[in-house]
Amino acid sequence: MPVIAIQPEWPTAKPEQLKLLEARRGRHLKSRILKRMVTFELFLPANYNGQEALPLLLMNDGQDCDDLKVEVLMAQWLGANPDRPFVWVGVHAGDRMHEYGVVNRPDCHQRGSKAHLYQQFLLEELLPHLETILAVKADHPENAFIGFSLGGLSAFDLSWRNPGLFPVAGAFSASFWWRSKDLNKGYTDADRIIHQVVRTTRKPASWRVWLQAGSEDEQADRNGNGIIDAIEDTLDLMKELKKLGFNKPEDLRFVLAKSGQHNQHTWSQVIPDFLNWWLKLPARK
Repeated sequence: MPVIAIQPEWPTAKPEQLKLLEARRGRHLKSRILKRMVTFELFLPANYNGQEALPLLLMNDGQDCDDLKVEVLMAQWLGANPDRPFVWVGVHAGDRMHEYGVVNRPDCHQRGSKAHLYQQFLLEELLPHLETILAVKADHPENAFIGFSLGGLSAFDLSWRNPGLFPVAGAFSASFWWRSKDLNKGYTDADRIIHQVVRTTRKPASWRVWLQAGSEDEQADRNGNGIIDAIEDTLDLMKELKKLGFNKPEDLRFVLAKSGQHNQHTWSQVIPDFLNWWLKLPARK
């Protein structure tokens, strides 16, 4: 199991590296489906000519781009890997507790009830819009979708359901605890919704996933076995994935963040591992 020790320092980039990217902040798209204005952030290579179809990294919780040090991380990447550019798009959350979740599977408190609408927005409005303003392709074989916490659950679910659009998923401290039955109302581990989805649907073709949990993500340990729920829920999901044949490190990677907490400071330090795993492996055909 790869382990990354979280450091107190935040990621930094040299001034010459920051010149390698262009940030187009605070872009807006009026959504008929979500019935609101959606804000998103764009980060591009500075020399991008708008002609080459680059891989797209779509990210939930785009309002946290600054806290996640997205500009710094992309500048570092472009400085070290000029031959592997990509486009990073951070979509701001709206009705987060209802638009994020599992499509058509609200949790025991009916949260996530608009996840199907968020999926529809991405597929029918955002991706076509990005194809119009950039030379990205919705069906690029290296497109990826990432998210954090509840946004990580959303990214995993939407990527799983749409592998032709998002053949790579990254879930950071994801809310894999998402359950159909409350803890004090007869809950068992079989009530975890995303585990049910993976167990009962077909394996997506040409799909791979990167997962992360922090050793200090939380303190909850519902079964008292000494393993916090954030880690156990992730490991149990991996067991389900392995039953379907996700047994190679290029298909399934799990990273444990030592001293990692449930915050942007931790996630900013493990994003580089995701980027390396994502873009330094050949695209699946």
